Amino acid sequence: MWRKHFIGILLFLLIVAGWITFYLSNLHSPNKLLTTNYQSFRGDLNFTANKADEISSLPIDNEDEKHEWRPATYQGLTIGKSTRADMIRVLGQPLSSSPSAEQDEPRVIIWNDYGMIRGELSGRLGVEVNSQTNRIISITISTDNMSKEKVIKYFGDDYQMMGYSFCEGQPDDWTYGLVYENPKSTDIDYIEYRSKGIAIHLDYQGKVDDIYFIAKPLGLTSKEDCKKEIAKLKRKSTRR
Repeated sequence: MWRKHFIGILLFLLIVAGWITFYLSNLHSPNKLLTTNYQSFRGDLNFTANKADEISSLPIDNEDEKHEWRPATYQGLTIGKSTRADMIRVLGQPLSSSPSAEQDEPRVIIWNDYGMIRGELSGRLGVEVNSQTNRIISITISTDNMSKEKVIKYFGDDYQMMGYSFCEGQPDDWTYGLVYENPKSTDIDYIEYRSKGIAIHLDYQGKVDDIYFIAKPLGLTSKEDCKKEIAKLKRKSTRR
């Protein structure tokens, strides 16, 4: 009986001695200890070796990616990529189609009205198609009394608030108004999910007015860009 106790005690002492040796050998290697602990943690969560390789190959999350505009997708329709035929296949025939307002001749942007839609994003649905390229350039839902809180709950917390101001020096006879980013402005307020290509316009009461699925920025980035764009458009109009 005493031999069994003696062997048990001996094995215990050998295990303790092994752990002490391991600890001392890694005492000055914190990165190695951190890696060992991390691998042990992944093992506790039942990660397989293949899953670990998959995770390590994913791109590093970059805060700047939130500020880059990317083409939006609505019900499988990707802005700038999907065509009018795709629109009809997914949404059916529009109630009406006519040139969009606020565009110069030859007025190639066609507004396709789908009327009221119901669901989590209820409102009036419209799809703009460039008749020259036959590509969808925007999708708009004019919402039915949706709150800011509800739209954020639907799209998520990875948004940014952005204000816009009208560029100064624009001719009065222009059919559209240029705007530029101005975070301090309260004239035109948007909730933006730039990495998703979604811009949400808020009215003066803070209610959601329109939800835009787009592929490019809503406005210019600065006052200086306003001056350059206005000068370019004036030169273009003079040559006509």
